[in-house]
Amino acid sequence: FDFLTSFVMVVNVGKFSLGVCVLPSLIANVCVIKSHAYSINQLPAADRKEASCGSLNRRCFFDLTKSVVQTSAIFGVLCTPHYAYADNMPRPNGADYSNTGSIQTLVPIISLKNTLLSVQRLVSTSLKPTISPELLQSIKTILETTGPYFQSSKQSVREEKFKKMFDEYSNPVSYKQKFLDQNAFLVYYTKGFDGPKRPSIEEGEVPIQTLQYGFRNDAWQAMDDLLSELDFGLTETIRTDDLSKLIDRVISAVDSYISLAPSSQLDEAFRLSINKSI
Repeated sequence: FDFLTSFVMVVNVGKFSLGVCVLPSLIANVCVIKSHAYSINQLPAADRKEASCGSLNRRCFFDLTKSVVQTSAIFGVLCTPHYAYADNMPRPNGADYSNTGSIQTLVPIISLKNTLLSVQRLVSTSLKPTISPELLQSIKTILETTGPYFQSSKQSVREEKFKKMFDEYSNPVSYKQKFLDQNAFLVYYTKGFDGPKRPSIEEGEVPIQTLQYGFRNDAWQAMDDLLSELDFGLTETIRTDDLSKLIDRVISAVDSYISLAPSSQLDEAFRLSINKSI
């Protein structure tokens, strides 16, 4: 660790030194060009064209271009890129994977569905074409008391906490999935070659984790649309049927996710979620 830390520090110092060396060169060349241009402008009109051809020559242009290229390259090196994540793999969100697939981690998802059903019943009792401010506030109160993912006004925080709840139940990413993701280029061009007389590495059933991940994303997208509509309703009028359709979308996505859970867990998880809400 000490060696790695020292190496990174040396590299960063080197980057800074390169930038310090090249940037003044660019500034100096720009100043030279401006000085030439100013001197030429002071000459009589008859001599100005000849002077511009002789003084502001290709050499100055070459020096300036070289400095620009060097500076651009250095700044490219100085800029440390962010990590990139594939959309087909879960991103780190602080989820605890010690109890994946357990009834304990399934209960919060069942509770979410129960909450959405309560909100849908509340909306369906409204006989008005638009959502009243009182009804809107009741809906937001129900959601905010359900889980931490509704209590923040920041979309990024909502998303992280919402997906974390699902990831703590979902099957972990397998070694095979990680290999396929990290070697996607190789797998694609070899058509999943895994050795002579062996089936393609891509063959087989779709992993449960992949299905869970897809339904989790669908649930969040629908939930994000619902929360955005509720925020919009704070300043504008929203239609009752539009809000009802958004709630149905979330329930449908959550149902699809829950359907992947073993039937032996569902009854117990529903019972525990009801007791928790009482």
